[in-house]
Amino acid sequence: RLDTVDKKKLYAEFGVAEYWLIDIHKQEAHFWRNEGATWKNVPVDENGIFHSVAITGFWLRLDWLFAAEQPDEVEIVQMILAGLPAGQ
Repeated sequence: RLDTVDKKKLYAEFGVAEYWLIDIHKQEAHFWRNEGATWKNVPVDENGIFHSVAITGFWLRLDWLFAAEQPDEVEIVQMILAGLPAGQ
């Protein structure tokens, strides 16, 4: 309840543009965008990629979060800065 209700309400009051809830143990990720009075669920695209509007140019592949072997952080940053999701 704390993460899914209380924090979302508080963050909306302070004008936070996006709210991300990532649970590594359950291998779940949820993204919401602040639409004024409500939070709108933001699905990942068909490639499992979340595209942020709060952070211009930022995107995140969900498989990076839940991979058994974690990818190289430097390569990830380079891909994000290049602006093109991997595999596209």
